[in-house]
Amino acid sequence: MPTISLTSFVDFVSAGGRSKLTVVRRTKKQMEDGYGPAKDFYKRIREANIGMHRAGDTIAHVSGVLTGLTDKKKIDNYPHLVKLYFKADKLAKRRIDLSTHLMAVACADQAPDGCVMGVLDVRRSKLITPTVPIDRIDTMLLGEAAYWVATWQGLE
Repeated sequence: MPTISLTSFVDFVSAGGRSKLTVVRRTKKQMEDGYGPAKDFYKRIREANIGMHRAGDTIAHVSGVLTGLTDKKKIDNYPHLVKLYFKADKLAKRRIDLSTHLMAVACADQAPDGCVMGVLDVRRSKLITPTVPIDRIDTMLLGEAAYWVATWQGLE
């Protein structure tokens, strides 16, 4: 079972019924086709973001990403770990909750104390952070992961 992206898993968990199968098929095909820079529309912005962190630059290094971000409550003195959301579809609360929870679980050992997980809706220039924990989300995600693995194996 190969490693999949956070986006693929959140797409899967957020989908219902037969759409889950479509997500697994699409992910499997993308992996079989391999990476191609010509298909990677957001490569430049991801590279700029990585370059900013490696060089210790300010956010100005990633020109325009935060243009229009005006919610001062979201701009604080805490470190943030941010997933960039590029899709045109409106970002649903369920996707934010899943993404930020999985980020917190996966990065807890590496993130600095007080680190806030968030999702930046790039098209709308809006940083969204979780508000309340979701009861038993880990149990639900374990079930979804088992569902994913069974579906993946069924396609082999």
